[in-house]
Amino acid sequence: MRIQLVVACVFNILVALSQPILETEGAILLAITQDSTPAQVGAIRWTGYVFQGWRGSSWENLSSGTVADYDGIRYKTIKLGHQEGMTENLKTTHYNNGEDIINSTSDFTWMFPTASWCWYNNLSSNGITYGRLYNWHAVVDSRGLCPTGWHIPDDGEWTVLTDFLGGLSGAGGKMKEVGLVYWQPINLGATNASGFTGLPGGLRSSDGTFAGLGADGHWWSSTVSDSTRAWSILLDLDEKSARKLSALRGSGYSVRCLKN
Repeated sequence: MRIQLVVACVFNILVALSQPILETEGAILLAITQDSTPAQVGAIRWTGYVFQGWRGSSWENLSSGTVADYDGIRYKTIKLGHQEGMTENLKTTHYNNGEDIINSTSDFTWMFPTASWCWYNNLSSNGITYGRLYNWHAVVDSRGLCPTGWHIPDDGEWTVLTDFLGGLSGAGGKMKEVGLVYWQPINLGATNASGFTGLPGGLRSSDGTFAGLGADGHWWSSTVSDSTRAWSILLDLDEKSARKLSALRGSGYSVRCLKN
């Protein structure tokens, strides 16, 4: 076995003799976040936030877990700082007590102040990649949108995440999936160094119209901002920063869950 080390500091590694040895081909790269960096399959990098492995076409989080929703859909998770959260958008059609969440397809029904979900443009094919869009009424429904032991992050918890990544001004690029497969036609500053893997799932406005697929991603918080709005996080194709927005509660946004 041959391992190439690119190091900027000294590591003290204690390995118990009884522990199995993990063998890997390639290199351990430290503080490398650009996907253009040459790497062999099996190479490992430390981005400054998470360990990732090169799978031949992209870097994949190594320090990840999983959680399943009521429908049995399983999501990858990752721990950033003291928070563990999903790295995929929620897709459930049921509350945690088993009751259905209303699927509102028409503009007319979407405008009702009732907990609802939809696919972008009402196309199930969009849900495979981007998950479902939920209005804020579903986010705070007492029946529970997230799996047992998980919750929708409040505004303060989103701030903890973006502060961990250096603040809003630099967090966006670290939270966006890299490349132009999903983000189009540009994806400014994207490194996904955090492993958050943010996708541009777009939104459904409170009047029922759709916009932004491929251009921006919106995620709800559970915190109200005024009598008709709640706080959210936005990632945009032409910004390195993440933005905090006050959004109408009837809007349809993506959802991520945090472990309690």
